[in-house]
Amino acid sequence: MLDDLEQLKDVRRQKLEALRGVGARNDGGGGGGSGGGEQAYRAAGWLANNRENFRRRVYDPLMVTVDVSRAEDAVYIENSVATRDLIALATEVQ
Repeated sequence: MLDDLEQLKDVRRQKLEALRGVGARNDGGGGGGSGGGEQAYRAAGWLANNRENFRRRVYDPLMVTVDVSRAEDAVYIENSVATRDLIALATEVQ
């Protein structure tokens, strides 16, 4: 059971690092890495350090992976995801 938990934590770390890389690809071509992925990565780190400040549970960012058969088609999907959707967090509401 503990091995499974550690594996999930490792997958979470890998996904967050992948999310961080999204900023470098989706920053409008400037290459500065200030796109939504970097913001979402920083938001996830902030949330991990401040989770106790919320009355209700706030969930980690949700990640969706889409595989495309041709790499050149990926740009259409990447450009269709709004930055605001990359940095949204879900929370419980009573």
